[in-house]
Amino acid sequence: MKYKLGATMKRELYTFLVPLLLNMQEENSEVVKACGGALAEWAKLIGWASLTHTLQHTTLGDRLQVLQDTCAYLVHEGKYQLVGQLLSQSFEFLESPQTSLRAAALNFIGCTLRNIDRNRIHEEDLQVIRTALERVEDDGDQTITSLAQALLEEVGSNPASQFPTPRKTILGIRIPQRKTHLFKKGKNNPRRKSCPRKIRAFFHRWRNRRVMDAPP
Repeated sequence: MKYKLGATMKRELYTFLVPLLLNMQEENSEVVKACGGALAEWAKLIGWASLTHTLQHTTLGDRLQVLQDTCAYLVHEGKYQLVGQLLSQSFEFLESPQTSLRAAALNFIGCTLRNIDRNRIHEEDLQVIRTALERVEDDGDQTITSLAQALLEEVGSNPASQFPTPRKTILGIRIPQRKTHLFKKGKNNPRRKSCPRKIRAFFHRWRNRRVMDAPP
């Protein structure tokens, strides 16, 4: 009998997505293979059948394309609050001491932004993203600085004026498109259920293996 995940368990599983995607961007074929395999198992559990094969066969050469495809799939699912949660998680990696993770986080933010319809989100959400990018604009590593500055240019200093809100017409009356928030104001902590033990154990074993196998 196939186990059906509840909404709370899916939310917990989504917390594994960003760390796996970002670690997969390392210049190490074994790490890429391990992350791709873990992500393929993750996709099966979540129900992303169309991405399972791609993730399972990720190589060093196509890992960035996999990141782009995953971001596109995520945004096109239309779950903007989930996108906001994952973006918030990626912001934390901008403070990582590892340059590769900071760069991967910036790539994740960029890939996600390029797929978002900015007319559907509020200006304050874009400001949250700009603030996160500005924190690494003067990073000690030139690659990170260049990536952050390029993304800030993409977001723009005043995107609301650059992207006029399209309007729907109902009985001849033009109605502005309804906007949604990426980031919630304040913290919402609903009562959480534990993720099934077998599922948690799989990802914790993978993470522990990743730490043990890391070069000194």
